[in-house]
Amino acid sequence: MDTGKKREKKSIYPIPLKEWGQAQKSEIELSGKIRGPLLDQAILIELLVQDTIRSHFCQDTRKWALLDDLILNQLSFDRKIWILDKLLKLNYEDLDSDFPMLNRHLESIKNYRNKIAHSLLDTDPEWLLSEKKKTDRIRLKRSKNGKPFDEVLTVEDRDKLLKKWSKIILPLLIVRDEVSKRSMEESRNTLGWLKGIYGKDKPLIPPHLSRRVLEHGCYHTRW
Repeated sequence: MDTGKKREKKSIYPIPLKEWGQAQKSEIELSGKIRGPLLDQAILIELLVQDTIRSHFCQDTRKWALLDDLILNQLSFDRKIWILDKLLKLNYEDLDSDFPMLNRHLESIKNYRNKIAHSLLDTDPEWLLSEKKKTDRIRLKRSKNGKPFDEVLTVEDRDKLLKKWSKIILPLLIVRDEVSKRSMEESRNTLGWLKGIYGKDKPLIPPHLSRRVLEHGCYHTRW
């Protein structure tokens, strides 16, 4: 007998799809708020390392963009940290002594950056729709020692990491500016020495070397 009431359609899925879809959308937005600032901070730190390397090898700012595009941007963060460490130990021993923990802190930031950048955001319904799930945390899925591994990252964790990572920015700025300053002084001293040898009215490159220099892509300049 028809009572006039419509029967409720039962989902063939064991989970409420509508609620799960809304939870997934919210989780993706939360992930951006938690992981985004950490990745931005790590990018800034990597660029400061890159600036220091660039300043050591090239003082002509007009060439920096091409130097970045062809060489430095092709290097991993790990390789840039290694180069900076070698530069400080070989050419700036006083700076290396002033900031002995710089390399270790950079390695720690790099490792954590790689971990959160390459971990999968957990959007499984058993996590998103569980009572354990709160609005201030996400769960990241990755492998550790060949086995699946889950790690929860909260807003509080993010804030602590940002505060910790920000402490390395000032030392990096000091190192970068000091390297740039010394490289510029060394460049001026070299040019001044060459100028004193060849004089104002003579070519900077001796005639017997001009052809060889031109073959290597340089040019013949005069003071």
